[in-house]
Amino acid sequence: MKKKTVTRSVLLTSILSLLLCVAMLLGTTYAWFSDSVTSTGNIIKTGKLDIDLLVKGGNTTYTSYTSVKTSEAPIFNYNRWEPGYTSWVNAKVTTTGNLALKYTMRITVVGALDNLADVIDVYYAPEEKTITTHGGYTREQELLANGLVKKGTLRQLLSANGTDQTVNGTLIPDTSLYNGTAVTASGFATIALHMRESAGNEYQNRQIGTSFSLQLLATQYEYESDSFDNQYDHGLGYAGLPPFYINSSTIVVHFPTNTTSSEGGGILIPANTAVTTDDEALNSALANLQVDGTLTRFIRTTMGSNSATYDISFEYSSAAGTATVTSFSNIVTNVLDIGAGLTGVSVTHSKNGTEITPFAALTSADQDAEGFYYDPSTGLLIIKSKTYSDFTVTYTGAKVGMDFEYDPADSTRMTGLGDYINEKVVNIPEGVKTIGSNVFVGNTHVESIILSSTVETIEFGVNADQAIISPFNGCTGLKRIDMSKSKVNTIVHTTPYGGTLGMFSAENVLSGATNTFEEIILPATAGIINDFSKEGLFWGQINLKSIVVPNGVTTIGKSVFRDCKKLETIYLPASITKIEARAFQIDPSKLTTVYYGGSEEQWKAIKINNPSPGYNNPIINAQKVYNYTGQ
Repeated sequence: MKKKTVTRSVLLTSILSLLLCVAMLLGTTYAWFSDSVTSTGNIIKTGKLDIDLLVKGGNTTYTSYTSVKTSEAPIFNYNRWEPGYTSWVNAKVTTTGNLALKYTMRITVVGALDNLADVIDVYYAPEEKTITTHGGYTREQELLANGLVKKGTLRQLLSANGTDQTVNGTLIPDTSLYNGTAVTASGFATIALHMRESAGNEYQNRQIGTSFSLQLLATQYEYESDSFDNQYDHGLGYAGLPPFYINSSTIVVHFPTNTTSSEGGGILIPANTAVTTDDEALNSALANLQVDGTLTRFIRTTMGSNSATYDISFEYSSAAGTATVTSFSNIVTNVLDIGAGLTGVSVTHSKNGTEITPFAALTSADQDAEGFYYDPSTGLLIIKSKTYSDFTVTYTGAKVGMDFEYDPADSTRMTGLGDYINEKVVNIPEGVKTIGSNVFVGNTHVESIILSSTVETIEFGVNADQAIISPFNGCTGLKRIDMSKSKVNTIVHTTPYGGTLGMFSAENVLSGATNTFEEIILPATAGIINDFSKEGLFWGQINLKSIVVPNGVTTIGKSVFRDCKKLETIYLPASITKIEARAFQIDPSKLTTVYYGGSEEQWKAIKINNPSPGYNNPIINAQKVYNYTGQ
């Protein structure tokens, strides 16, 4: 009995020990290494986009910068305008927020737009200008001399419905200074309105509209970055502006929302309009789908003597791809401003070469019909079509609702570019004999100028200090001028003290021409032949690649082509007898070929002044093509 008790006691102890081991084993099984980190202070907070317009100056009531948010006084407020009257203001755009933004200004009219808007010119400079006066200047000359550029008539800016973006820019707050306190970034502009001196009695007692408004619009700008890049807000439009740009390179329309047309231009595309593109794969992907992407419309205009070609095309973009639209399932209406007063207007669709049917008037019956309508009173051309490529517009007359400005006392003297102020290619029309002072000075839009056969004189410009400057001073986009058909007899201005300034000399940045010319084509008039003997005729034209020296030139003067660093080819007539020092002080590696109208023996007889260290070596060492008769 005692033995059984001991055995039972030992067995119980063993069981308890076993349970204790299992418990310990289980405890060690769940004793992992561990640690923790907590991110605190995370913030999701929106930035601040805030903008204000402040104005001062001119004949306004603002003698210092005053916010238009806090003042009810209008910026332009005068009821005795007359020909020559000019009003200007300084504008300051500010932001006290911490988000980068872009801004633009829209001009809108309350009530009907009067023809007075055709003789009110708008001038602009993208900076704060202190307007100074000069004795003997017209108001227009004063504005140009102070660095303002003509942007067009008030009607043109109003017709653009804000998309002209005359006043525009970006503001980038200095985020390094932002620490819970607003910082200020500012942009400046100077705006002037000028009533043309040529305005006649028919403009008396007129008013632009009941009133007009200047509206400053702002939206996000691609500056701040997210986890991808800084393009998440790329291409945003402005709230309150129509979703298209007229008379600029791009019109953006989001579908299937209707868009409305406006005076001066627009497009109207019905909702749920499907597209057909020139990409079969994309068309397959779009089959049975409504338009759900972005359409971009492009308008390219080519002006003729009595016609204009409007290349209207649409580009469709979506996740499925991008391609050019060839047709729409519904009628698309295009509104173009081609100018008032035209007769005999017709429109031909180049896709099939047939004339588009004209509407006698626009009625509801024409809603689903293809055709066009021209209103001579407003200058608006309405083209309704499903298919798109070039549209050729023909008309009676030598212009498409556009005109230059002329001296009231001399209709052959051009005094301003007028409606062509923003054109890249300017054709001077027949009948013009004189291109007046400052017509082109400071114009940054023009890239090519073609003179007609009647042009005899190009007057030199005048700067703010009444000093003579090149007529192409400040034309930073000008690449080509063709004077070959003209009768221009000199490209040099001679001062009363015997000094000279070449029309194309860029050597003096204050008075000289822009140095952006790539091609200059001259007439062989007696005066220009003599001009080649003058010093520095093309000095500093660093982009000039080729030039033809007219027949009859005997002397190429000192430094005529000096620093024409990209000059590759030159055409010299057999009449050349002398080349002065430094005439070809240029990059010898660029000038590869000289096309010479005479023989090798005649070339060797030319007197080339080439003192040490041999500045004229480039013309001496270049390859020659002798007895050259063509170009």
